[in-house]
Amino acid sequence: MRTTIIVDANNAEDMRAAEAWLDRWRPALRHVSDDEGCGCCVHIWHVTGPAQAVDELPPSMRQLPGAGWTSNRMLIGAGLAGVAALLALVKALYSP
Repeated sequence: MRTTIIVDANNAEDMRAAEAWLDRWRPALRHVSDDEGCGCCVHIWHVTGPAQAVDELPPSMRQLPGAGWTSNRMLIGAGLAGVAALLALVKALYSP
């Protein structure tokens, strides 16, 4: 199962949860991208692995891409749900 993990870099609890999940499931994952977020406000990983692993992620952290994944595991258009979540996060972080 493929998913994109998106975590607010300023949320220490979510960061710990994402890192713990990656540590636990990395041996079972077929693919883990480099962190594709900027790091200052968001961390983003694209992963492929067992449904059981993906199901353990908090729903707020995962975006399940549809047909947007290509064979090289990049997202085309990032999926509307992922884009909407990312834009909402950036807006929340940078709004006065």
